[in-house]
Amino acid sequence: MSTTMKPIFDIEFFNDITDGDKDFQSELIEVFISSVEEQLLDIKKVSEEQKSDPYKWHSVLHSLKGSCSSIGAIRLADFIISKQNKNIDFTTEEKIEIYKNIAILLEETKSELSKNIN
Repeated sequence: MSTTMKPIFDIEFFNDITDGDKDFQSELIEVFISSVEEQLLDIKKVSEEQKSDPYKWHSVLHSLKGSCSSIGAIRLADFIISKQNKNIDFTTEEKIEIYKNIAILLEETKSELSKNIN
């Protein structure tokens, strides 16, 4: 993955949008994790479809990118942007590989969130 240069999480952005309120940060993280785990399941489902609509693939990636961008999960958001903006009809195998990379980056993001908030 080419996203290793970017930080996983922008703590300054996160502190700005939450005014440093630890309770609000915890609530926001809980909502983020719940939301992105559902979105990840959608990506998995679409990635495994043999003949999925390219719009559906773009849509599930776009949704997850928005969630990541809104909280400051920049490495994951940038990775999604790099896959979402390609006018390519990815093969099922390529989509599954992208899904796996997103899952790894999501775990890294959750770990980083945990470190920065606790």
